Amino acid sequence: MRNGPSGDLYIFVHMKRHPVYARDGTTLVAECPVTFTTAALGGSISLPGIDGRPVDIRIPAGIQSGEQLRQRGAGMSVLNGRGRGDLVAQILVETPTKLSSRQKKLLEEFRGTETGDGAPPRRASSAASGRCSAPDYWRSAVPSPEKNSLRHRTALSSRS
Repeated sequence: MRNGPSGDLYIFVHMKRHPVYARDGTTLVAECPVTFTTAALGGSISLPGIDGRPVDIRIPAGIQSGEQLRQRGAGMSVLNGRGRGDLVAQILVETPTKLSSRQKKLLEEFRGTETGDGAPPRRASSAASGRCSAPDYWRSAVPSPEKNSLRHRTALSSRS
């Protein structure tokens, strides 16, 4: 209104979520499901870029679920500046739930060749976060018969 009373103007903006990306400043984060064969053998995935061009991400062999791959310069533009943020692909390894008989047979053959040496090395960051590999967890959580002394049982009960 012209010549009306002074006052405050409130504007509420609601942003719609992007179907692929979550934003953290200039960094874009996408959860990227990959097949377990791609995770084991390596490969690549293609994500839709924020500018419409596809962004190819190389998946290294042996990647684990939860690991993140960073593509520098593929994120949001820096406001009032030059350059762009990063695109982070968080890997989610999908395990198949329905297998054909041939797939089951091949996986059983593979199981027979496993030695345990192919497990990923423990990193300081995963140890600090409390995550451990399944064999390490079960070894520490379940007492072996030879360690069934009173001192060992007391140590186990004090961990809880």
